[in-house]
Parts: sequence; C-alpha cells; structure tokens
Amino acid sequence: MNNELDKLTNNELKAYISEHRNDTSLASAALELLLSRQDPEAPVYPYSLGLNGSEHELRAVLEEKLKEVQ
Repeated sequence: MNNELDKLTNNELKAYISEHRNDTSLASAALELLLSRQDPEAPVYPYSLGLNGSEHELRAVLEEKLKEVQ
C-alpha cells in the first residue's frame, strides 16, 4: 500500500486522506507521507487558538472581512 501512496501527488494525497478519513490506518499512513514531504526550511506559524480567548478575536476579524467582501 505504501508504494502506491508514494506515487501520489500532494493534492492526490490530500484527496485520499479526505476519502479515507474514517479509516484511521489508511488516513494516518497518507498523512505521515504528506507531512514527510514538507520542506524543513518552510516557515512555521504558531497556532494561537484556544489561548486567552483569542478564538473570539479571530471570529470577529473573520466576520469583519466577510462583511467587506459581501
């Protein structure tokens, strides 16, 4: 199975993960492969949701942006 996954592109792997999200072993294998392809030099952005109620701030910013678009 892993040899078949190696042949998939990143977009195909993402679709595969989505299609097999209820099968933990298949999705995990594909996700592990996808993550192994990451560029180690790529910037990493911190995920701050859940800290000090920032989810409310984020929601407010996103709602404001949506109003601007509409």
